[in-house]
Amino acid sequence: MKGQQLIFGRSKRLICSGLFLLLSALFGVACKQKSSTTEPINNEVKVESTESSTSTHTVEPTKTLVPDTFLYYKRTPCFGMCAIFTMTVFSNGEVEYSGKNFTNLIGEYRTQLDKTILQNMTVTAEEIGYFRMLDSYDNEGVTDLPSIYTALKKDNKLKWVKNRYNGPKELKALYSNLDKVIAEAQWEAVK
Repeated sequence: MKGQQLIFGRSKRLICSGLFLLLSALFGVACKQKSSTTEPINNEVKVESTESSTSTHTVEPTKTLVPDTFLYYKRTPCFGMCAIFTMTVFSNGEVEYSGKNFTNLIGEYRTQLDKTILQNMTVTAEEIGYFRMLDSYDNEGVTDLPSIYTALKKDNKLKWVKNRYNGPKELKALYSNLDKVIAEAQWEAVK
């Protein structure tokens, strides 16, 4: 009986030691795999530099702006209640607006803006340094943010700015002016 207890005690210690080694090895492998596949989020802003020297610019894979575009303003979706719309202002003051969601104007609309409004847009852009801004303010490590695309013509070239993350606070002045134009314009629904 005493011999059986001794064998059982040794077997129990052997099994416990074996389990301990096995679990240690598995834990070590799991930790090693986790550290090699997990990368810290980069807090730097990724800048995409593109020249806007051509007369058309791809907005979406299937859309391009016509050469007569004076201003382009687009807000994209997020997982929440972000306004989703596109507004294109042409050099003659004609405006096309397409509201998709979370905006007062849902659907397709048109209006005509006075030349002074177009001039005010240019003045605001000059005042905030729009034409000297980077082409893109973004960080792909940050998710669920809407993008705001703007393009404004100066010297027959469209200057593009994509603002999704950490753009200059001066852009808010331009957005406020554009949102005010949208709110105050006399829109006509396109059928």
